[in-house]
Amino acid sequence: LLLSVGNGMSTGGGFLLTPEARVDDGLLDICLIKKVNRRRVLSLLPSAIKGKHLKEPEVVIHQTLKIEITTKEPIPIYYDGELPKLNDPLNFTIELLPKKLNLIC
Repeated sequence: LLLSVGNGMSTGGGFLLTPEARVDDGLLDICLIKKVNRRRVLSLLPSAIKGKHLKEPEVVIHQTLKIEITTKEPIPIYYDGELPKLNDPLNFTIELLPKKLNLIC
């Protein structure tokens, strides 16, 4: 089981888990890969690296402004390559806040 939530196309050093994501569309892109056996993981890996996994039956793609995640036990979570400290490791929310980052170019 893998869940990737992103605002951009690449994750974790170049995996294109959310290849249709756009940083300026105001939406978070979610890629859920359902629980599969190790053999299937190995067969999905090349297509996930290239962003060609979207039509696989174990893959669910969705767009949203906010996702709330609840787990029965703590799971590893990475936030932009870092392992964050969560107030409640069983319940957390990821939300896109529009117009909250000002860039000066």
